[in-house]
Amino acid sequence: MQVKDYDPIIAILRSQLLTNTELASFIGTWTDADTGISSKAIYPSYLNSVANPVYPAITICSNSSGALKGGIPFDKDRYYIHGWSKNSDVAYLLNMIVDTLRTAPKGLVTCRKLPGTKCPLYDSDTQTHYFMSEWLIYANQNLIYA
Repeated sequence: MQVKDYDPIIAILRSQLLTNTELASFIGTWTDADTGISSKAIYPSYLNSVANPVYPAITICSNSSGALKGGIPFDKDRYYIHGWSKNSDVAYLLNMIVDTLRTAPKGLVTCRKLPGTKCPLYDSDTQTHYFMSEWLIYANQNLIYA
């Protein structure tokens, strides 16, 4: 079997977030100047690695992962989902994300927000409001295969 060349959990989370039409219309849209391709501002990396980010935006990053013990064919993963805005509406963005991921997206066994979410936060260097959240995800190990 061929291993996928992208993070399948980020792809599942992004796809699920885009099913919420209110959320999809709220976040920004970027357009590649060379190709003209447009996409919603849900980035598969931390915001400081995105060139010219569009706001409001969401970032999804892997924090840690590991196989469950006892030969169970599932991974226990932790992902960060952060929201970014030039306005102070990040709590609204967070609530839409929590509501959208309340039921585990198709392809994942569980998807649950962990305690410790911080919202709202403010970065004075970039003049950006943001929130930080961490999610616990159980997923089948076969997701990595095409």
